[in-house]
Amino acid sequence: LGTGIALQDINTPLWVFQCLALLSGIGGGNFASSMSNISYFFPKKKQGLALGLNAGLGNFGVTTMQILIPLVMTAGIFVGEPMILENTSGTLIGKIPAGSETWIHNGGFVW
Repeated sequence: LGTGIALQDINTPLWVFQCLALLSGIGGGNFASSMSNISYFFPKKKQGLALGLNAGLGNFGVTTMQILIPLVMTAGIFVGEPMILENTSGTLIGKIPAGSETWIHNGGFVW
């Protein structure tokens, strides 16, 4: 949510993004600690399944966002003014041509 708000203003200072990145890192640390602690909650026979589901579903979100975020950046589905894309941007599913209206803050809201 914070990233979506910060990306709406072109004058947002760097330290705001650095603080938001720090908070995102805490989420990444939570995922890593869940991988190391999950073995305590499952018997040896079930640990492989539990670790696989935890890692697979955790990484599935990253893959989904790499496809979804470029899509929502091209549609004005949330509040805020669009920015004009200055350079052609490539995505996994195609290219967004230069001069297109882009709602970059939508990426922060969806994430």
